[in-house]
Amino acid sequence: MRDARCGIRIAAIVVCLCCASIATAGDLADEGKAARRLDASFVWTRAEPPGKQEYAVFRRAFDLDQAPAEATLRIFADVRYVLWINGRYVERGPCRFDPKRPEYDILHVTGHLQCGRNAIVVLVHYPGYVVIDEPVEKFPCQCARMMAHRPGFTAELHWTPRGGSPLRLATDGSWRVSTETWHLPSPPAYGSIFEVIDARRDTGDWTAVDFDDSSWKAAVPLDKGQWEPLHPRSIPLLREQEAGNLSVVDACPDTVQVGPLNRLLPLELSAGAKLVIDCGREMQAYSVLDFDATSGSRLEIDYAIRFFDTDRVPSLGREPKTRGQFNAYTARGGRQTYMTSDTYGCKYLVIRVLEGRIKLHDVRMVDRLYPFQRLGRFASNDKILDGIWAIGVRTVKLCSEDAHVDCADSERAQWMADGYRMGYPVSRVALAGPGRVVEPTDGSESARGAGSPFFDPVPSSSTRGGTSSDSAGTSNVSLCVTKRKPSDVLAERAFLKIGRGNGASFDAADRLHLLAVRNHEYVLADIMLIAK
Repeated sequence: MRDARCGIRIAAIVVCLCCASIATAGDLADEGKAARRLDASFVWTRAEPPGKQEYAVFRRAFDLDQAPAEATLRIFADVRYVLWINGRYVERGPCRFDPKRPEYDILHVTGHLQCGRNAIVVLVHYPGYVVIDEPVEKFPCQCARMMAHRPGFTAELHWTPRGGSPLRLATDGSWRVSTETWHLPSPPAYGSIFEVIDARRDTGDWTAVDFDDSSWKAAVPLDKGQWEPLHPRSIPLLREQEAGNLSVVDACPDTVQVGPLNRLLPLELSAGAKLVIDCGREMQAYSVLDFDATSGSRLEIDYAIRFFDTDRVPSLGREPKTRGQFNAYTARGGRQTYMTSDTYGCKYLVIRVLEGRIKLHDVRMVDRLYPFQRLGRFASNDKILDGIWAIGVRTVKLCSEDAHVDCADSERAQWMADGYRMGYPVSRVALAGPGRVVEPTDGSESARGAGSPFFDPVPSSSTRGGTSSDSAGTSNVSLCVTKRKPSDVLAERAFLKIGRGNGASFDAADRLHLLAVRNHEYVLADIMLIAK
């Protein structure tokens, strides 16, 4: 009887596995068909796209008899896009890609659609190929986050009416497009893209549902075969998190107070005024400014990593320390909102009024990074080591966008050593990507996390951030810690408590490998520690 029950259970398991395999195969086949439809639906501003830089806005208005039960938008642009639906910002992308294997985003947009009139609006930026004039030679400036290719845009909205059959709306000649919006060509950039905006060029809010696009041109379908086959995005969408508690730490003229920004708003600023706003932490963020302005008012929106030098003395020259590039904005008359299309590594936002007058109503800074959750723990009786751990993990998170990058503010490039030697090993033991619910260890809210498409998943026997018996203990290790000072070398004993591991392992080198999450998973702390 027991054997019979066992056989029934095995048969049931086999049936379930077969059904799951059939469902997965069906999903993959459907996604493959969607990818092929996207391949055939590329459009641009003209049949022969120019090699120069171009900002283009695509719009498609349509009517729905009822709000959909489910709606999905697949979207890709060469090289980058910002998406609005019915006047609401939705997403930006795609993730950086090789033209030999471009990847499109899959967005669930059910909540953004409504009964009646709807409008999908996409700003696409093709940076082109520019040359920087240098004293010695001319060299091409290709943004480190992008590979040179042809401009193009493709999208497909797939929705299911309540009680009805699925419907599709794809990019074609019925879409409207304009290159005569407020975006002027951006200056050459190796890392973040800075913008030149003249808001007086716009005839209205083209993200709004009721905007009249009848004067815009029809989008032009492109010949097939200019792109390699598209694939669905292989990593999660980036997480957006708004910074709280912005504060003004420096201002000109002196009549402008410093302190929490929300208590100072609205702020009236005239020509010559400057605000330095502290975001509270280093970020990879886009900014959103809401303000009234007189027509022709000119602003510089700048981003800085530091405000004071190591002696806590205000830095000389450009203040605070910035890269010498900024977003240049010329205002139209009246109330307006400016959201940047790119993100910038910064801790400080700097607003300068060069001409005219504005009344600042609101400022938002939105962090945009890979959706990691910090799970690995490290604690010791040495504050220096604890600080190195905290700073190191935070740095890796800050340099994790849609790729491991070398830095947050300057290049944002994929240098192999930065990912291989630092980003990859640290993230494997200290961080978790999307997957399942985990409990954080850094005081933040719970998040989806476990195996990430970026990195190898953690086996089910070890719950990252959970309380499984095989990973809840700590190990105590005595070490000889070498602290290097300018005049001498001081050796002392330090007591390390390594959380969520079964011990520490040392190799012949004079660097410590900390076991922070599970056996044989190490984070390399590049500090001079010698095992004793």
